[in-house]
Amino acid sequence: LQVRICDVAFSNFKQKLEQKSIIFESRVGTPQWMAPEVLRGDDYSFSADLYSFGVILWEMQHRCVPFKNMHQAAIICQIGTTDKRLEIDEECPQFWRALMKACWRVPAARPKFSEVLPVLRLLNEELSSAGNIGLAAGGGLTLLPAAWEDSPAQAAAEQGARRLPW
Repeated sequence: LQVRICDVAFSNFKQKLEQKSIIFESRVGTPQWMAPEVLRGDDYSFSADLYSFGVILWEMQHRCVPFKNMHQAAIICQIGTTDKRLEIDEECPQFWRALMKACWRVPAARPKFSEVLPVLRLLNEELSSAGNIGLAAGGGLTLLPAAWEDSPAQAAAEQGARRLPW
């Protein structure tokens, strides 16, 4: 598994723009990791990065390139114009499954990084105290935001999860 970090220089630019509502217009990236709105050539915002983050989480969990057997033109067409998303293995812990699905929602419904980061920090603390840190961990995480669930009431009942206020 190779992890790639990109757009590092963009962070300085982003800091200056965070307080403004920014819409981007250019399509830059690799189709496997691009948000549907970017693939379609629509205007997009920072929420497109969260979509890509969800794909990176999927890649780390599944240890393979997303849509590896699809031609790039097919990816652009199917992801950009339909609701097709990556399939998540049954073995994937609920926390990671919920986070990936939240990242892949329509742009306005995606959580913000400012909402995701504190949850990931709590996960890190929980895993650190248990002495077991890894992406496969998190299945027993008790802090799962209701907004990330497909069916919050059912998941809460099944897992006894505490809820964040967002």
